[in-house]
Amino acid sequence: MSTVSDGQLSNEELKAAETIQKLLNLAARAGTPAEGEAALAKAQALMLKHNLDQATVEGSSGLDGKREKGLVEGGFYAYKRELWAAVAEVHFCMYWSQKFRTEQKVKQTHRIAGEYVGMREVHAMRRRHALIGRVVNVRMTKGIAEYLEGAIERELREAIAGKNASGVYEENAKSNWAHSWRKGCARRLCQKLSDRHYDNIRREEQERKRAAERAGSGASTSKALTVAAFSEAEEEGNMDFLYGEGWSAEQRAKRVKRAAERERELAEWAAWCAANPEEAAKLAEEERKREEKNASRRTGRRSYGSSRGDNTDMSAYYSGQDAAEKIGLDPQAKDTSSRRDQKKITGSKDIHL
Repeated sequence: MSTVSDGQLSNEELKAAETIQKLLNLAARAGTPAEGEAALAKAQALMLKHNLDQATVEGSSGLDGKREKGLVEGGFYAYKRELWAAVAEVHFCMYWSQKFRTEQKVKQTHRIAGEYVGMREVHAMRRRHALIGRVVNVRMTKGIAEYLEGAIERELREAIAGKNASGVYEENAKSNWAHSWRKGCARRLCQKLSDRHYDNIRREEQERKRAAERAGSGASTSKALTVAAFSEAEEEGNMDFLYGEGWSAEQRAKRVKRAAERERELAEWAAWCAANPEEAAKLAEEERKREEKNASRRTGRRSYGSSRGDNTDMSAYYSGQDAAEKIGLDPQAKDTSSRRDQKKITGSKDIHL
């Protein structure tokens, strides 16, 4: 992977880095999420093509690889948290949901040892989405996730209007039917996001293999920057931002050490088994019986699953999944100003995802 510090960037790579940085700047100030997403996708494609990571690009432009922590209030329902997590993953961001106390105060029942003693004022608790990633990736995650939340609500309104028009029964946005519909729609959108992401990885791997075959059997692609490697590098960068520089390298060294210790233990065990075959066979039989006993216990254990604590209306859930097929994963761009900038930067008519 090319880096600024090795001083080996060619003129072509420097020119590519300049174009990529312009695309990243465009993505960060795009008028709509669609245009930002398109510019970011084009930048990532060029990084993969020229084997440049984002830190290298920013360094060649005299900029630091800035990351940020983004906080967005929301995520009261689990389906919203799942949706934000899926969008964050494909945009190389770390995601979690957290509760926090607001400045707003509400009255709450106060009890001591189970006895009611009156009312008291406490700070209201809310939920929010937390994101860590490069500035442009965090902004893209926010834009796409909010767009998908809005698209779900628009499709839900149409579904409710259709039911009201049919005269079967009245529905409203706060009913269990509506919530089950949202859950099914969001789950399907999460799956579509994941499928597209990993399809891109598989397609890239196939293209790399074909390129190697065309170049000859002696060609090597071991140093090529892949989506998977790019994703891993971004994940480590996010962890270092959260826990401090060098944290990822330290954890990687620990994993290597544990793997070496595990290999040593397995080798010692194999040597002992070879020297004591009868005792080893006896221990293996005891382990097999123990596993069978544990398996039977797990099989006989009562499962509470969705029959308790989950009142999902499955008819509405599947209806929401069907509706998700009509929702595009990227917003439709309306403002053309950023698109003109894209033409100026890339020399192309448009940027395709």
